[in-house]
Amino acid sequence: MGNYLRIIISFITLTAFTVVNKLPKQFEAKVIGIKDGDTIEVLYNNEPIVIRLEHIDCPEKKQDYWQKAKQFTSDFCFGKKVTVISKGRYDRYRRLIAEIKYKDKVLNKELVANGYAIHFKKYSTDVNYHALEIIAKQKNIGIWSKRSKDDNLDQEKKKTKCEVEVYICNSTNSQTYHYDKDCRGLSRCKDSIRKICKRKAEKQYGRVLCNYEKD
Repeated sequence: MGNYLRIIISFITLTAFTVVNKLPKQFEAKVIGIKDGDTIEVLYNNEPIVIRLEHIDCPEKKQDYWQKAKQFTSDFCFGKKVTVISKGRYDRYRRLIAEIKYKDKVLNKELVANGYAIHFKKYSTDVNYHALEIIAKQKNIGIWSKRSKDDNLDQEKKKTKCEVEVYICNSTNSQTYHYDKDCRGLSRCKDSIRKICKRKAEKQYGRVLCNYEKD
């Protein structure tokens, strides 16, 4: 019984691959499923075919913009009759690698142009996709808008990062700052002592290093 079942499964798999391998390089098919931004399923001659969009890579599930990329793809082609353009190649999961065209627009390119996918340079050297990615970066849209915000945040953190901390006396009469909390000059403080950034002590309060701590 086990051998019989394996034979049936092998036959079905072989038949499915045979049908897929006979696909023309360009054909029309109806989109029946959206797996994620860069993977869809179409129906051709009553046979379902999973397609991996060529040249691009969309965010994975649970990553930022995964849902938006998937929704963009769905809005673009779900339930519609599209043109599938391929070179007859498949990935390791037996997904047909192709471009999807609808009304003179190519889904693959639209995803990159709108910042919902990157140019997958590991598997593509297409200069058109590279150019679209550069433009999307310059516009700070989609995934690039978050990266831009993150970069700006990092820059702000660097600006506000306190590299050196010093001690000051809270007295308005005090004109110095100290590296050493036990500094002789600081021991004369009649007010509270606090720790602040050296930059702030110099720029904001006009303090200078205590004479006792100068070389």
